[in-house]
Amino acid sequence: RDVFYSAKWNELNTIARGLLVDTKAWRIVARSYVKFFNIEERDKNKMDWLSANLEFPVRAFRKYNGFLGMVSWDHVTDTIHYFSKTSDGGFHALLCKEIVEANLGVHKEQFADYLKNSGCTFVFEILTKRDPHVIWEGDKERAVLLDVIYNQVDFRNMPYDQVQKLSAVF
Repeated sequence: RDVFYSAKWNELNTIARGLLVDTKAWRIVARSYVKFFNIEERDKNKMDWLSANLEFPVRAFRKYNGFLGMVSWDHVTDTIHYFSKTSDGGFHALLCKEIVEANLGVHKEQFADYLKNSGCTFVFEILTKRDPHVIWEGDKERAVLLDVIYNQVDFRNMPYDQVQKLSAVF
């Protein structure tokens, strides 16, 4: 929280954001994106740097106005585990659980099996009017699947066409 409000980001804490590790088993439990920044906010987000270093093709996606929720398999408790980008407890993690499960409907068991066997984290944008930071623009709370990221040291995510197929199922 202190880093966020003071904007004292460095190479380590930008990577650690959204990376949850079981320090007893030394296993990555859940993984999300490294911290990203707005255009012009940092040196590597300035237009001159971007125009010289971007590799094409580039994909652009709609940015939903919600908060980041992550879902993975907990091998200790043998259950689905829900997180916000910083914690598996508290208000945002509980909202993530409630809204993802409400969206899963009858597919919860299938989703649990997939998580248990895939070694991945599902990354969602959680859209809710109950978060005071979200500008509510919808009529229904929902979880939008953004990505599926492998729980590995080196960042690797699922190809987007496969994410879209999973989104249609879950």
